[in-house]
Amino acid sequence: MKTTATVMQVSRSLLILTPAEYDKPEATIQISAKKNSVPIPTIFGAPQIFELKDSLKDHPMQKADELAQFVKRCAESIGLNLGDVFVCIEDEDNVVSTEYTHPAAKDKMLPAYARVEAEKILHGDIAQYTIIHSEYGYQFGKAKKNEDLQAALFAMSSKTIADIRMEFEKEGIHVVKIIPPITALIHAGKQQMNSATKTVALISLDFVATRLVILHNGAPIFQQSFSSVLEDIAEMISLEFGISPLGAIDLIRENGLGVCDRCNDPNTRKQTMGMLDNAAGEVLRTLRMVISTQKVDIDQIVICDSLSKLSNLSNYCRSIGLTAPIENVSNIYTQGVVPPQVTEVADDKGYNSGCYVTLNAILNMSVAEGNFLGGESGLAVLKKTSTVGGKVTAGLACLVGVWMLAVGGWWIFLNVRHDNDQKALNDPILTETKQLLKDEETYTQKLANLDTDKQMLPKTVVHVGDMMKHIFELSTEKLGAIQNVNVQNSSNTINANILTTDYEQYVTLRKYIQEQKYFDLSANMTSTKDEHTNAITNTLVVSISADTIKKAQEEKEKEEASKSSAAEDTKDTTTKETSTTTEEASK
Repeated sequence: MKTTATVMQVSRSLLILTPAEYDKPEATIQISAKKNSVPIPTIFGAPQIFELKDSLKDHPMQKADELAQFVKRCAESIGLNLGDVFVCIEDEDNVVSTEYTHPAAKDKMLPAYARVEAEKILHGDIAQYTIIHSEYGYQFGKAKKNEDLQAALFAMSSKTIADIRMEFEKEGIHVVKIIPPITALIHAGKQQMNSATKTVALISLDFVATRLVILHNGAPIFQQSFSSVLEDIAEMISLEFGISPLGAIDLIRENGLGVCDRCNDPNTRKQTMGMLDNAAGEVLRTLRMVISTQKVDIDQIVICDSLSKLSNLSNYCRSIGLTAPIENVSNIYTQGVVPPQVTEVADDKGYNSGCYVTLNAILNMSVAEGNFLGGESGLAVLKKTSTVGGKVTAGLACLVGVWMLAVGGWWIFLNVRHDNDQKALNDPILTETKQLLKDEETYTQKLANLDTDKQMLPKTVVHVGDMMKHIFELSTEKLGAIQNVNVQNSSNTINANILTTDYEQYVTLRKYIQEQKYFDLSANMTSTKDEHTNAITNTLVVSISADTIKKAQEEKEKEEASKSSAAEDTKDTTTKETSTTTEEASK
């Protein structure tokens, strides 16, 4: 039996109510259990768009009472029976989300992994939040044993959730689910799209947001939501043509992306295309980041939901660099999936089955899946544990239960943390870092060994400085040019080739070297003649060593001592002769 329902979406300035008729998930499960049962498709009407009143344009979800009254008036104004209401929560002000990986585990352990991850992004203050998680599942063809799995978690203020449900119920509006639509797109990609042996980029375009889910080998590997620029572009169009923002949205749907070219003001054309390019660029950069980090290539692109039928959309995608084939969503459904149907009114307004992929998943997921009303609520746990009975035994049982819950929770927490830490350490990104740390220990030990070996090496004094000083003196005295110098530290010897331009200079150089006594002239002189200038160059090979320097210094010291001694003897002789002459003169 069909049930009337409405999917409610709220942006910063718009309220979108999409009517539908669906089979509740519980009934679907019972029917599918019967032999030869056929799933009944969900039927959607055209989305009804309203502009929020000014007081609701700033964080409408935080004003649940006023929002509920506004939704009721809008529904009554068009004669819409709301039925079961599915509230979509999209903006970052209300929902915190992140992706994470965790070890394979039984279903009952999955909320514990989500809570541990939530503590990281909520800084431990999870008592005020309700947490839901969406499992990505196993990829096709991969072993399931001991494989880390990907998931996404979403956290929302428990007070905001309670306020929405309570205030809407006051107005007679029955809220059955509060859900982030991206979880429904993940569900649709995982359960309905054929990506078993390929990579598919599933892009959702609607009035409120742009969403991206990447499927690889049958399982999601990435998801992200982006803010829509529809309202900004509609505002510019409304000013250009003097129409209301809602009229501008209708104009965009009718004319597609070509509406920007119809603007007479070049500044309006430039600004609207700039907004569109910036939004598309953000999605494209994210897509390329995933391609790079996940090492995949996009095989197909599927664009779905309310704005997927805009004219010129495919050409625009090509112009910004999306080169993969763009497929119709109906061509990628897995066998047995029953796509949604649309009413005649919706069909007349340009909506088809592919415009309701996300909304169809929202209505046909199980009641608990992706539902903040059935999520892990820290506030609900606190309320439950604060209930006090009138009997002492009940109080004791409560205390024991709380103690066991705390100990068991702490044990689960430690085990989950240990698994996560181990998983983080085994991340391939850290492989290079771990190897560097290991190499550091090895090289530190090698350096220590080198220092030890260095201390054991024989040591000797090298007289290179003294030897080079005397070599340079040959050039300083302009006796010749130094062609090259060869230093032999092992023997404390330097060999030098000295060039002279003529024989006279060679004789002078040789005489100078012999006088200095620092050099060994055992090598012969060689002469070369330049064929062009007929100039003759003489090369004298000299050798100087520490021994020759030491020997020369000793000989010089002896000569200086001998000269000094001779000078003293001459002085004494002169003194004696002077004294004798003086004595004779006195006599």
